[in-house]
Amino acid sequence: MTDKETEYWQTQTTQQNIIIVIPTYNNAATLGIVLDEVCRYATHILVVNDGSTDATTQILSAYNNIKVITH
Repeated sequence: MTDKETEYWQTQTTQQNIIIVIPTYNNAATLGIVLDEVCRYATHILVVNDGSTDATTQILSAYNNIKVITH
């Protein structure tokens, strides 16, 4: 995806008040890749961490642009 296409989708999701919700549980192996891709398309991202016991919490703390709920 080009930078112009990424900008288009970020604008669209913001204007339409779209929030991306990602549930996670012990997904440290893939979570960073998923978040990097989702951040390209949306600015409003919520991750629900369902009590992960791996490095998921540490990975989530590296992303200042997402909201996290730990359940």
